[in-house]
Amino acid sequence: MKNIFAFVTAVTLSTSALAGNVSNDMDNAGTDLKDKSSLETIVNNDRLQYLHKEMTHYGFSESGMDARLQMMSKEGEAYHSALDSLEASKKEDMSES
Repeated sequence: MKNIFAFVTAVTLSTSALAGNVSNDMDNAGTDLKDKSSLETIVNNDRLQYLHKEMTHYGFSESGMDARLQMMSKEGEAYHSALDSLEASKKEDMSES
């Protein structure tokens, strides 16, 4: 019985520690993307706009999958984060009006 209790306690503590680390990482992930002008600079990148268009327009075809693979980089993640942030801020602006 003591072994089971010790195991459950260890699992609970490790899970809560992991969850705390993940939430801290998520909070720190977007700290440099807060500035709206930097977001717009990232979103206005012609190459990333082209890849995003290819990815969304052609879906799972060969060219669409090639675009998806190229967007799976830090640059592509930053583009999508910036795009999401700008869309969210536009929705907030519209709801306030």
